[in-house]
Amino acid sequence: MSNSNTVSARIPKAKGMKFIRFERIPLDKIVIRRDKNTSRVAGIDQNNIDEFVKVMQAELYEPEYHIPPVVTAGPKGTYYLESGEHRYEAHKVMDSDMWRGYDTFYAAVVEFVNFDGKTSDYWREVWITLENTGVSSFVRKTTNKTDIATSVANLVNENIIGRNDNAIELAIEEMGVDPTAGKFNTIKSLVWKALGNGAKVVNGISTKSKEKFIKEYANHHKISPTPISSTFKELDDADYDWRLLKKLYKMYVKDPKGFSKTLVIAHTNGADPQKVRKIRERKKTLLSRFAAEMKDFVKKMETSGQPFEVNIRWMPQLDKEFNPDKPYTVIEVK
Repeated sequence: MSNSNTVSARIPKAKGMKFIRFERIPLDKIVIRRDKNTSRVAGIDQNNIDEFVKVMQAELYEPEYHIPPVVTAGPKGTYYLESGEHRYEAHKVMDSDMWRGYDTFYAAVVEFVNFDGKTSDYWREVWITLENTGVSSFVRKTTNKTDIATSVANLVNENIIGRNDNAIELAIEEMGVDPTAGKFNTIKSLVWKALGNGAKVVNGISTKSKEKFIKEYANHHKISPTPISSTFKELDDADYDWRLLKKLYKMYVKDPKGFSKTLVIAHTNGADPQKVRKIRERKKTLLSRFAAEMKDFVKKMETSGQPFEVNIRWMPQLDKEFNPDKPYTVIEVK
């Protein structure tokens, strides 16, 4: 094992967590509570363990350098492993192979406490999920959306948080998910799915499954041409809307008479059920609104006498384009 005195130990810090001490604990004193470690649906990853073993065999493992595994006190001198199971399993491999120093497990002994109106069990689950979601150069198996949703659903089922949107949304945010990110609503939907409330669920659709559905739908109904695939995220979206509109207006210009046969099959991405319904209603008028705007634009362009041209300047990106003495210079293509 590498000389761990070369770095300062990093104390784990989180809401609802009280740090007590660092300790090297005999492996046989570590207890894994299988019924409580809920942050990973698929369990431990052998590849992840193997990567830890490689790091340890190369004598590059300095446990103090990274946030260490976290344990809490158990009965009769034992410790419950709250996070760091892959490192623990790697220690067992190293110890069985007679590598010196791996019969003990360096960990931070902590206590989870009631805080901010929430119980110690709540903050324990939040810590486990956050710890697994962290990204660093160290070996780490990242928690995915399903893992986070399962953790939150367990909090609801154990009556640690309420069975309502506000409590669920707060827990997801506490577990490190940006509320403005598209995956936030996806995770919330997965929580409600795990809780058996179908009315609040929006099933995710992958690109592959959507393409398969469209192909089978067209074959079954003998539709030609094949329907166009589209994805929507917002009621009005400068990106997703225009991807579809660009396809459609090119098809219309090419064959106005045949355009009436065009079919679009769409799905939403990252929206809750209420927003899905609003998006569907809004997109009914997408083409008519676009056509009206284009008609006004063309009319104005034809009557104004002014050319419709845009001057584009480019940020310096290529070799020798950037001048530190003139940091705000842009590139003109002549």
